[in-house]
Amino acid sequence: MRVRDLLHRDGQQLRLSLAPGESGYGPLLRLSDPGRVAPASILLDLYAAELLAGFLMSARVSAVGELADEACLGDYPLVMRLGAVGGEIRIELSQGGERLLLPRLLWDRLYTELQLALAHGRHFARTAPASGLAPHEQRRLLH
Repeated sequence: MRVRDLLHRDGQQLRLSLAPGESGYGPLLRLSDPGRVAPASILLDLYAAELLAGFLMSARVSAVGELADEACLGDYPLVMRLGAVGGEIRIELSQGGERLLLPRLLWDRLYTELQLALAHGRHFARTAPASGLAPHEQRRLLH
């Protein structure tokens, strides 16, 4: 399992973790805000993680109202929306009943960590099935 905490000096934080999927499916990323009392948790397969990375870059160069919502209809359906909450520009992720707000101050760090996690995830997806490793052995591939 690979876990990265993204922290900003003003206290905003996100946690991105990468782990093997359940029942032998591909790797999954979990994005959460560990600072909340009841933290929202969003699951991303590699497809959703790549879409989120692209959406982050689009949001950086767009004004609120200029960027259309993005929907991911993969194994873990997700809606991404650029908006302003209390005057602060954020990306809202909605999945099932969960809602996670991504603060603008962490977009660059999140984008970078997504790229690293995606590289590990793609390697894991290619290597683990071909190796015939048991799920507990597959975990070591994620460092």
